[in-house]
Amino acid sequence: MDREQENKIRCVIYDIVEKGGAPGEGLDTWHVERISIGAVNGNQVHFSIDRHPHLFGSPTRGQASSAYATITYFYKLDMENLSIEFLGEERDEPVIDCRMLASGMFEHHDFSEELKNVSGKTEEDVIAYGNEMVDNWINEGTFEGKYIETLTPAQMEELYKCIREEFLYGVTSAWGFEQKVSVSKRALFQRVQRKLSAEPSPKKLYKARKGSRLFSNVGEYYVVDLHTNTVTRSKIDIEEFAKENNSLASHECMEPEK
Repeated sequence: MDREQENKIRCVIYDIVEKGGAPGEGLDTWHVERISIGAVNGNQVHFSIDRHPHLFGSPTRGQASSAYATITYFYKLDMENLSIEFLGEERDEPVIDCRMLASGMFEHHDFSEELKNVSGKTEEDVIAYGNEMVDNWINEGTFEGKYIETLTPAQMEELYKCIREEFLYGVTSAWGFEQKVSVSKRALFQRVQRKLSAEPSPKKLYKARKGSRLFSNVGEYYVVDLHTNTVTRSKIDIEEFAKENNSLASHECMEPEK
């Protein structure tokens, strides 16, 4: 088949699909450039397209999916009657990245809200709550999807394991953060300042005005050696720097800016 004939076939398919003449759900106008044209017998043209639907129904057009099944749809085009007939489909083994999928499920989840439902204040209470929630989701079939039945028992077991680990990590991390004592940025600045001034070679922490030339060169916070009058550290993350020089204890965190 030459390129001219192939383009003609694609144009016919495009016109039929655009007018709503495509059977089923597997074919849309933007798929036409991806179809594979097979046997041509007079006015009858066989063609197919590979689709990769997400196992849990999430839209992934143009993006990598963490769990998908490759499905090949087969069609027959009648060039004379300008019609398309759906012939069937074939499915390959599903591809699944359980860790990536589980992580994506909770990407925008508010775990601090979950803590309001915990009956108790200890980490053990939080873990018990997390396990109970995941058990309920599994028993209620919360993670079912259009093609989820294609997963093997081993894949399902691994997926549930990753979901449990991700959820428990989220709620325990939120719990741990709430146990911390907040320290204002101003107080943290003063703590760091005292630490630096007590060093054998005294230093001083400065704050540059945003929008200034100095700010563009050294960032918001920078350190100057008072003996040499030179900048020794620049573009400092003050919370991380405070942890580094022991101005912020493990049970403390910097108060979020409003």
